[in-house]
Order: sequence, then structure tokens, then C-alpha cells
Amino acid sequence: MSSLLKILLFFRIRNECGCTYTVAMNAEMRFKYVELMYERMSLTPREKTRLSTLNKSALYLSLAAAFGLLIVASFQVDAMPIPHYSGAFLTFLLGGVCCWLHAIITWKMYKEERDKAFFLTFIFQIIVSLFVSVFFVMFSVSLGHYRHQRDAGHGTKEGALRPIFLTAAFSEWFLALTVVAYILTFVPGFRTIDYDGGTVKWKAPVSSSVSTCTKMMRCCS
Repeated sequence: MSSLLKILLFFRIRNECGCTYTVAMNAEMRFKYVELMYERMSLTPREKTRLSTLNKSALYLSLAAAFGLLIVASFQVDAMPIPHYSGAFLTFLLGGVCCWLHAIITWKMYKEERDKAFFLTFIFQIIVSLFVSVFFVMFSVSLGHYRHQRDAGHGTKEGALRPIFLTAAFSEWFLALTVVAYILTFVPGFRTIDYDGGTVKWKAPVSSSVSTCTKMMRCCS
């Protein structure tokens, strides 16, 4: 377990921000899964180094994005908007970069394995990454415009500037939903591994487990 993940676990215990730790844990599991994948792939040392670098970059950026999510949860927008929005920008900016990095990693795995499941996952990841990018631009522009107009004395979020404020708020929520949808693309890979919080290994094939049980039943009979 990485040091950053342990730090996030500490904050989860102190602040009870389970969502933050869940995101970090998924990032850690994805990292371990990709490690297992490229160990069994027939890649050159140079290709393995590139894939390993991409994988590590995605992990560290994901953990940093999870820390931003912790900041969002710790500072409410009405009470302390600056820390709240700073955490949101950290989460969604780095999270968006991670989405594209993971899509590249999935494409590389598809090129090696030629598995239709990898291709479908790649397509879905690309679509979600595009949505993440669009919603992030909407969030950034609308929030910046709202703050500029508010500071210039042209209204408040309860008055003339409410449509702009709601655009920023809904964009933030849609960003969160699309990031969650992206994390769901990791599930098919996670089903093929056993993870105990420290080590990861491939699950035993179902066929071999069935045959073992069959042999034991025959032996007992």
C-alpha cells in the first residue's frame, strides 16, 4: 500500500470521508491490476518501461485527486468557498488527466491482448473522458464568470447571477458523476484478481476449481 494511500486512510478515519478513501483504493487496485497485465504481456523492455511510467503517473495523479476530494468534503462551499473550489479544481483537473491516461493504458492492453472487452472498455473510457473534459471547461468558465460578475457588484447567486451559479454547481455535480462512471470501467478487470490490501494475484480459473471440487466429491464417495 502506497504512502499516499495510508495518509488518505488516516484522514478517512479522522474525517469519516469514505468516498475519498474509496477513490484512492480503486486507484491502487487499478495500478496493481495493470502491473499484473503487463507482466504477462510480450512487451519489449522499453515498452514495459513506458507502460509502467504511465501506470505510476496515473496512480499518483489519482491519489492527488482523491486528496482534492477530501478538501472538497472538508470545506463547505457556503462557509469556505475558496478551499472548496480549490479542492474541486484539483480533483477534476487531475481526475480528467487520469481518465485519458487510463484510456491510453487500456488501448495498449487491447493492442496486446486483442480482447473485445478491452476495446469496448476503451471506447467507453474515451466517451466518458470527453464528457469529463467538457464538464470541466463548463465548470471552470461558469465559476470564473460568476465570481468576476459578483466581485464587480453585478448581483449575487440568489439574484441576477443565479443562472450562472447554477451552471457551475450542476457542472460540478455532473463532473462527479462522470468520474464515478469512469471508475466503474475498472470493475471487469477487478473481477479477475484477488486483492488483500497489499498484494494482488490472478484468481484461480473457475474450471480448475470445479474440477478440484469434483475430484474431492468422487474421492469422498
